[in-house]
Amino acid sequence: PDGVTVLTTSMDGTGRLWDVPSNTCFQVLEGHTKALSGAQFSPDGQRILTASFDGTVRVWEQCTGECLLMLPAENSVVNAA
Repeated sequence: PDGVTVLTTSMDGTGRLWDVPSNTCFQVLEGHTKALSGAQFSPDGQRILTASFDGTVRVWEQCTGECLLMLPAENSVVNAA
């Protein structure tokens, strides 16, 4: 959302925020127990939504990396955020 931050997903169950100009990871979103299948910034860039093969969707505070909300999927699989 700011033109210099990239959000990535990983097979290790984490999401990561990267500063592109410095090529550094500055935030790791930890809490899922299986690989992430997708992630998305909120329109204002303040929140991040992640979806995982652990059957949950999580909402994160972008500036702190705190998990604000965890929602279970009814069918145990979430394919996209």
